[in-house]
Amino acid sequence: MIFTVTHELDYVILSNDELNVFGYGRTIEKAKIMLEEDLTERNQQVDRIVYQITEADGTEQWICEYLDLKGCIGVGDTYDEAVKEGEANKAVWLKTDQEKRKLASSRA
Repeated sequence: MIFTVTHELDYVILSNDELNVFGYGRTIEKAKIMLEEDLTERNQQVDRIVYQITEADGTEQWICEYLDLKGCIGVGDTYDEAVKEGEANKAVWLKTDQEKRKLASSRA
């Protein structure tokens, strides 16, 4: 699911017209928090958000981010590259989380 990042005055807006949801804030992080709240209020779930950003030097990057997996992202020059990297990172994230839980339960 592709989300659009726009900048209005001092705000970042993260939105998806198909789902009719959005979040905004002074940073992309705050916009994501509001987006998650809007999704929850509308009883909608997305496993990942994919959006394009333009860095200060003008470089455009695609970001694939898993909202429920803190810090789990993929980055690429194209949508497909970001999603592919995101999927690979998701697998590593989940395996690491499983190993951490197993270790924690063995210590208890």
